[in-house]
Amino acid sequence: MVHTMIYYIPDTTHSTDCPKEAVVWLAQQDEKAKKAVIFGNQNVFEGIFKSLGFADEVIKGIAKGRQLVVSETMAIPVVFLSEDALEQYDYVLIFYPNATVLDKVVETTKTKDTLVVPWAEEDVAHLKTIGTAYEGSF
Repeated sequence: MVHTMIYYIPDTTHSTDCPKEAVVWLAQQDEKAKKAVIFGNQNVFEGIFKSLGFADEVIKGIAKGRQLVVSETMAIPVVFLSEDALEQYDYVLIFYPNATVLDKVVETTKTKDTLVVPWAEEDVAHLKTIGTAYEGSF
């Protein structure tokens, strides 16, 4: 078993506050660290950014450029597991992964910290089987 620090914000109510809080968390990590926002597929990606109020053209631009610009000096890579190879990242944010996606990310990236926004209670239960999981706001 891979031992990794996993933080999670359960989003069983499908609130837009959880994705916003998660992106802020990732942006605030070590400025020099390698970071990424990871999605299992394009549908999850589009759903997240639509729920946050992004226009379709902006969503298409993020997908095409594979970067989420969070400030003038910071752009975070956007990774689709269905299309992209995983790199070694220090910090990752994963939205609504299934167990297969989560296992692949944890085993492949070996991050310092991973923040997961799970969709359902069974996803939270799975988190606790693959690492040390902490719930809450960070």
